[in-house]
Amino acid sequence: MANLIYSAITSLDGYINDESGRFDWATPTGELHAFINDGERAAGTYLYGRRMYEVMRFWETVDVESGPGEVDDGLAAAMRDYANIWRDADKVVYSTSLEAVSSARTRLERRFEPEAIRALKNEVGTGTGTGTDEAGTGGASEGGTGTGGASEGGAGGAGTGGAGTGEASTGDIGIGGAVLAAQALAAGLVDEVRQFIAPVIIGGGTPFLPAGLRLDLTLVDERRFAGGFVYLQYRTA
Repeated sequence: MANLIYSAITSLDGYINDESGRFDWATPTGELHAFINDGERAAGTYLYGRRMYEVMRFWETVDVESGPGEVDDGLAAAMRDYANIWRDADKVVYSTSLEAVSSARTRLERRFEPEAIRALKNEVGTGTGTGTDEAGTGGASEGGTGTGGASEGGAGGAGTGGAGTGEASTGDIGIGGAVLAAQALAAGLVDEVRQFIAPVIIGGGTPFLPAGLRLDLTLVDERRFAGGFVYLQYRTA
C-alpha cells in the first residue's frame, strides 16, 4: 500500500504562508531543493485543493531548459529537476469551484472521500489503477463553504474528471494544501508528516496543522541545512 505523505515548508511558528498569502520567505536553497526532490521521486500521485493546485501549476509551464529565472545555478538545476518530477506524476484536484484543470496527467474531483483515498492508496501502491494521462474537465457543481474552507477540500457535488487509460501510477501519494491535508489527517489517512522549518517567524497566516488535532508521531529522520532550515520527518502511530 502506498504511503500518504503531507509535506510543506513552514515558518518556525508553524505557518505555510503569511496573513497576506505570501510565502517568499520559504524559498529553499539549491541544497534543500535537491533534498526535497530526492524525497519526492517516490511520489506517483499528488492530491491538491484548488489553491495549492493553482500554485503548483507553475511546474507545468516553467522552461526546464533555460531555467526559471535569475537564481543561482544550484537552485535552477534543482527546480528543473523538480519540474520533471511533478510533470511525471498523476495529480488529483479537489474543488467545487474550479471549472477545469490545465495540466497533463490531472483529473478534477468535486468531493474528498476518505474511502476513495484508501482505495487509491492500495491501487497506487500495487500499480493496479487505471492511471491518468489526460487533463480532466470539470463539471458545474458548486457547494463549497467559505474562502479557504471546505470548498478547497472538495465538499460539494459529484466528481468528474478526465481519468485516462494510461499506465497506472506507482509509489507514494503526496498531499498538498492545509485544508485538504486537515481532512486527510482527521480521517487517519496520513502515514508521514514532513516539515521543512524555515528560520523565520511570521506571526500569522495559514497553519500547517489544523487546530484540535491530536496525533502521536515517531521521529524517523531529521536534518539541518545551510541557511538555517531544519527537516523533520515523522511517521504516524
